[in-house]
Amino acid sequence: LTLNGATVYVAEVSQAHHPHKRGEQLVELLRSFGHEKYNIIAHSQGGIDARYVLNKYSHLVASLTTIATPHRGSRVADIVFKIDLIPVASTLMWTLGNMVCHTIGYFSGTLREQDLKQAVRALTTNGMEEFNAENPKGISEVAHEKLYSCGFCCAKPHSLSDIYGIGMMLIGTIIYGKEKNDGVVAKSSMNFGTWMGEYCGAHHLIPLKGGLARYSPRTLDEYLTIILNHVNHLKEEGL
Repeated sequence: LTLNGATVYVAEVSQAHHPHKRGEQLVELLRSFGHEKYNIIAHSQGGIDARYVLNKYSHLVASLTTIATPHRGSRVADIVFKIDLIPVASTLMWTLGNMVCHTIGYFSGTLREQDLKQAVRALTTNGMEEFNAENPKGISEVAHEKLYSCGFCCAKPHSLSDIYGIGMMLIGTIIYGKEKNDGVVAKSSMNFGTWMGEYCGAHHLIPLKGGLARYSPRTLDEYLTIILNHVNHLKEEGL
């Protein structure tokens, strides 16, 4: 995007926290960047944070594009959050999870408060019902802003070393059955604003290059071309 003339900012917020918390962190960053409005492109939970900004600080948003965002919740989050009913397992899971988030934050150069339990709770089906009632733009209320969404429809591992992909394929098959999903989020939950379509043959982590086992350059180029063409479209729209 930078090579094609765009000014790009990467927003570093808490790795895991409630969307209200991460949303306020995002607002703080947008204001520090010094522009009046932004074209926000957000992946997964980041799309929920950006929707918080859209609803509470709409003057900062020129457009919002969400990628594989669970706008209506994730059944995977539903199952994970049920572990909270088991006292010992709950304490161990959230403590270890927060430690991992702090570690990621440390190596990314941003030390912020982490709360994995609040993050997962917010992404459950019930959590997103509550969020959508408070933040209806693009869901139950037509917004004036330009809103777009896209996602991935088949959680295929791209190699035998792709542990994330294999895990997501199994989880997606068990939890969602024949319903299209990316291993974490069902396609039906990703729809927001104008649906741009799905990219097949990729799991939830393709925006992170696939995780530890990276996608091939060809696959990444295909995905990045979709994003680049979309940004060119936003430019043509005067955004």
